[in-house]
Amino acid sequence: MFRARTIFPLVFLFISIAPSGWCQSRPVEEQPLQDEKIFQQLLADYHLLARLLIHQKRAQEGISILKTVYELSFHPAPLAIELCDALDNAGLTAETVGILREQMVREPLNEGWSERLIAACERSKKWDEVVQLRLERRKKHPADLENLAGLAEAYRQLQKDKEADELIDKIAITARDKLFVFEKPPTATRDPGQDKIDADGFTALRLQRQLDLQDDFEQYAAAFVLRQRKAEPLDTVLQWLREKPPAVYRKSVFPDQQAVGFWLEGRLPEAAAILEKKFPPRQYPGADQLLFRYYTSNKKPGKIQERFGKELPDYLKEPEKPAAPSPVPAHTPTSAPAPTTTPAPPAAESPKENPDGDVGETQTPEAP
Repeated sequence: MFRARTIFPLVFLFISIAPSGWCQSRPVEEQPLQDEKIFQQLLADYHLLARLLIHQKRAQEGISILKTVYELSFHPAPLAIELCDALDNAGLTAETVGILREQMVREPLNEGWSERLIAACERSKKWDEVVQLRLERRKKHPADLENLAGLAEAYRQLQKDKEADELIDKIAITARDKLFVFEKPPTATRDPGQDKIDADGFTALRLQRQLDLQDDFEQYAAAFVLRQRKAEPLDTVLQWLREKPPAVYRKSVFPDQQAVGFWLEGRLPEAAAILEKKFPPRQYPGADQLLFRYYTSNKKPGKIQERFGKELPDYLKEPEKPAAPSPVPAHTPTSAPAPTTTPAPPAAESPKENPDGDVGETQTPEAP
């Protein structure tokens, strides 16, 4: 009897403290998952803390925590971008170089990492690395004028003037090739790749101006302007020309340079006369842009219709604004139902049902 009384409590106690794997295997299996959830929640909390500190202009503290979160999260690309942005904003661009190199190894086909690494090396004045990276990019994109210009600048910084001059000569030739198309008469139908042609031409003009190839810039700028469908590149190039007006435009025998020269000098009627005579409507969108502005500012709707007919080209139409949402009728509270013994009075007529059209004091909210 004594032994039974002694053994049963011991067995019960042993079972209660025995390893959970004997009696409850499921909590042991769920424990790693629970730990992982806690770990991920801690990372999210620290990530939020880092953002808060950076937002409060406590960049050093925030960046330190963000680096730890980045390391413990196994270096994901979104966190790499966020960390590099924070370092850049704190003036610590040199510290982004290692992060960007690592991401390039992980995503070799993503050229965005290469572009950002080049920019980081340039800002950190690591010109040897800039040359190496831009030479690698040149193998993939031999006609990239931006890359060639950056490579020439890196050679200049390393005092390799011969290599830089050779590259600038190549840029000049390539830029002429990209701009020569604007001096040819336009085709009857718009080239499907015209947007790319325009973008390449704009880049070529910008680099000609940046590299002090002024003669080439002046030669092609006017023709480029008169072929532009979009106002932004047209106005940008006109502004560049205003900053250093080409003297040759006044004496030029080319109608595009004559027209643009008069426009820059403010002699708009003379410019408009050349544009009307030498540049057919819809074939030269840039000329249409300038004439449309001239006609509008001088209130000549008849001239607009004379040149374009009843329907304006798409590039002259203003983008349609989104329709305003329809007004929501004001809520009218209803009165409590009348007792059953007394007939309810007739409801007041709504404004729409008023035969006289008088809406009285009822107000309809206006559309925002």
